[in-house]
Amino acid sequence: MPRLSRFVFAFVLLAALMPQFARAQAPSITIDTPQQSEIVGAGSVFVAGSGTALFENNVVIQALDYSGIVLGETAATVDAELGGSGPWSAQLILRVPPGTPGRIYVFSKSPADGAIIADATVDVMFGEAPLPPTDTPEPPPTDTATPTTTPEPPPTNTATATATSEPPPTNTATATATSEPPPTNTATATATREPPPVSVEITIRIPIPGEIVSNRQIVVSGTGSGLPENTVVVQALDTRGRIIAQRPTTVEAPLGSFGPWRVTLDYNVPAGTPGYIYAFAQSPADGSIMAEATVPVTFGQYMPPTATFTPAPPTPRPPTATPTRIAPPTPMPLPFIAIDSPRSGEVVSPIEVFVTGSGVALPENNVVVQALDSGGRIVGQRATTVDAPLGGSGRWSTVVRLNVRSGTSGRIYAFAPSPADGRVIADASIAVRFGAPPPPTPTPTPIAAPSIRIERPANGASIDASRPFAISGIGTNLFENNVVVRIRDAFGRTLRQIATTADRNGRWAVTAEVRVPSGSTGSIYAFSTSPATGAVVADDLVQVTFIASCQVRTDWPVYIVQPGDTLTWIAQNTGSTVAELVQANCLAEPAVIYVGQPLHVPRLPGVTPPVIATPALAIIAPEVNAELTPNTRFIVTGEAAGVAPDLVFAVCSMRTAP
Repeated sequence: MPRLSRFVFAFVLLAALMPQFARAQAPSITIDTPQQSEIVGAGSVFVAGSGTALFENNVVIQALDYSGIVLGETAATVDAELGGSGPWSAQLILRVPPGTPGRIYVFSKSPADGAIIADATVDVMFGEAPLPPTDTPEPPPTDTATPTTTPEPPPTNTATATATSEPPPTNTATATATSEPPPTNTATATATREPPPVSVEITIRIPIPGEIVSNRQIVVSGTGSGLPENTVVVQALDTRGRIIAQRPTTVEAPLGSFGPWRVTLDYNVPAGTPGYIYAFAQSPADGSIMAEATVPVTFGQYMPPTATFTPAPPTPRPPTATPTRIAPPTPMPLPFIAIDSPRSGEVVSPIEVFVTGSGVALPENNVVVQALDSGGRIVGQRATTVDAPLGGSGRWSTVVRLNVRSGTSGRIYAFAPSPADGRVIADASIAVRFGAPPPPTPTPTPIAAPSIRIERPANGASIDASRPFAISGIGTNLFENNVVVRIRDAFGRTLRQIATTADRNGRWAVTAEVRVPSGSTGSIYAFSTSPATGAVVADDLVQVTFIASCQVRTDWPVYIVQPGDTLTWIAQNTGSTVAELVQANCLAEPAVIYVGQPLHVPRLPGVTPPVIATPALAIIAPEVNAELTPNTRFIVTGEAAGVAPDLVFAVCSMRTAP
């Protein structure tokens, strides 16, 4: 291929691949307007810039204050092909006090995980800081024009000026007038310095109706005129009319004149809470509302993802910059409650208790105080408030009346509930005793803790229950050396109980006998009780197996004991006796049976026993008085009833005739 043709082919191939290279660029955003540290509007800001390789060309623009709170937000798109490079612009609406420092933040997010793929930031000042008020009035416009219409002052002014060197008492007003234009304008100048009475009025300029404000702090400003002592009270309310923040301020103007006012409200409500900003002035005579204004707002708004965005540090400004005169707001304190009295562990009255404490930043300053017993049951409750401005720090106190038995242990619990959902915002608790406990019953105080030990038989031993067996052990510090020994079956039922006492050395022993089936398991339990409460103060337990000569009659049918049965009734209805049933079932306590217990019986109740014929024998041959030959065999025949054949015997006896 000729060299020129190869060059043309390479140029065409490069031109075809250029779009691919463009699409492979990394996402980026720049802000062209406003510039770094520029002063922008406090009500709206025009923001413009460029973007490259952004998803669907989307751009989000935010205005943030110095603490990162969003003051305004809007969206824009890059004017270019999807994924390409081009400009964007948007008008950002916001409402902030003039002189507020902050930043413009622009970013674009990934559709997959919401991560920030490109962003840019510039520091700005939202509006000029307001100048301090001045008391020097501006001259009225008519005064400026007057000298032009009168090129030379009239002769009377000269005389007046001469008189000013030695002013009589009545010429003070005249001297003032000589510094102003001709007499025709004197009335005009005097009217400007002493304006007619203004109407009583309050307005709220910031925030605007429907604005989304911070759910923790808001700056409210407006104007007022003709207000008593220039006082304005500003409140933040929820939709139920509950006050979530309140603070008074004053109009910056001479008393009763028109002027601006400004105040900062601190609070803490869930984001998205609807409510109102309410400003009013009251009559000092009767407390009636003389003027008022209301603006609906929403407390809380969307915050940018903090995981992917770290605000850039503010750019240093010249020492003469206005923002240096604006101090950042004091951070809101965390809600806190403390109980000062009574002290932890103190014994208080079981009738009423005086509780005091302190609280900080509690919703509506509310505190609920409860008295609880050891089981957590409420035995008294009272509500109170912190003696401080709303959301501030102060002390609280209340008297809680109780319904509790003297000597009951419990606690005092103080908490502040959320007005939104009732959850506990802050709480404190101390342990107390409601009244002195009753004096205990006098009992001997043991030197050491009571104890009992079974030494014989050993745990897991086998016991021959066919004859009496010994149980022995040792006990120390027992009341009157009393010991009770129980022999129990596998179900915990007591088969025998024997009381005894330990000797001076603490040793004790008993002999017991039980009737149980051979091979059954059980236990031996030894214990001693308190004479005051009857509670067990010492005990010991060993498991045993009973081996006995008694064998259960398993060849008999089984009868299940029913409610109301007694062993005597069962014996009478099964063709047996109590002694026979006790022996056949190896019963330990003949008089004790329980419902559902299986018993082996000769026959079941209600079953008719078989009829047994009365035994009878009769000899058929030889006949009575028959003559038999001695030493000769003869046959004896007869009949038998109720007698087993192998139990019939024939006996022949001979008697010699005389």
